[in-house]
Amino acid sequence: MLKQIQKFWQDKEITLLDRTQENSSAIKTISDFFEQNLSTKITSSQKSSHYNLVLIHDLDYYAKEDNKDKTDAYYSSQTEVVQNMTVEGVMHKSGTVVKSALVNAVKELTIKAILESEDFSPLNTEINLDDFIFYKYYPESNQTLEFTSHETNFKIQPLLLIMTILFS
Repeated sequence: MLKQIQKFWQDKEITLLDRTQENSSAIKTISDFFEQNLSTKITSSQKSSHYNLVLIHDLDYYAKEDNKDKTDAYYSSQTEVVQNMTVEGVMHKSGTVVKSALVNAVKELTIKAILESEDFSPLNTEINLDDFIFYKYYPESNQTLEFTSHETNFKIQPLLLIMTILFS
């Protein structure tokens, strides 16, 4: 799927907007990640373009006493393609990127751009979704879920249950 994303963005440019006004090092780290791992043209700017990844804070940030006077920087536009992402979700406290969160953000932006263009050919990944399984780890609950689809039916179940069945 990443190759399809790279192909989609090969002749387009994404603008990375910092709406936090305080994370210039995060912006550089995020830009470097996209250039090195997805070969995607990313421009950091305070001015939006047609395709935008927007760095904002999560709602917990605004709930803190020190930040109650700040305004939520969520960005939306009727004329631009926008995907907001929280600095708390895409950056580890150590200053490194959360790779999966950044890849998901660019996937979401790609889907929005495809929907806007009404040309769905980039979505043809030739992955058979009739029998498709993927796993997602949720660190806050220390749990992994298995998502299974079979034709038009799907099932979600904890991996712990699967592991118990397999090893009993």
